[in-house]
Amino acid sequence: MAAMRRIGASPLPSPSSDHPESGLEAGSEGFARLVERQLDGSMLRYSQRQRLIRQGERRGLSRFEANLVIALAEHRKNSQAAARPRMERSMPAWAWFIVFQLVLLCGYGAIWWA
Repeated sequence: MAAMRRIGASPLPSPSSDHPESGLEAGSEGFARLVERQLDGSMLRYSQRQRLIRQGERRGLSRFEANLVIALAEHRKNSQAAARPRMERSMPAWAWFIVFQLVLLCGYGAIWWA
């Protein structure tokens, strides 16, 4: 589980050689990269998920850990999509209100002095 926390903390942390789970961390990090490359949009098809789980097991991850890494990659992809900036309006509403008021004022002035 320490490997999962480290993967969630930064995109792709480097494993430390003195850490007892460094082999697991290296396997989960490489697996995380593989999952991120396989994501089409923000979700995986069931067949892709099953293939990835088998590949994770070959890398020494349990089925649970492989699913956890997949879920983390999907969550990251969704978070990145939600964090994209939206298009801003050209002018805020209050600025349009002031422009409208000035146009009205000019119109009234033209009528008054005509």
